[in-house]
Amino acid sequence: NLYTEDNVAISGIHTHAGPGGYLQYLVYTVTSLGFVQQSFDAIVNAIVQSIVLAHHNLKPGSIFINQG
Repeated sequence: NLYTEDNVAISGIHTHAGPGGYLQYLVYTVTSLGFVQQSFDAIVNAIVQSIVLAHHNLKPGSIFINQG
């Protein structure tokens, strides 16, 4: 319950290719015969695992603000 859609932002670089079945592009959808739950699950699981790993690697930090 620590991380929710209210406090997590996901960003990434774009891609011109990826596993079929998760994009809205016709070529990817046709070649995979539509939505592929396995592709979707793999992507979601990787995102979740990256958040878990980042959380376990938190270290103290400092924020400095300067004007001038």
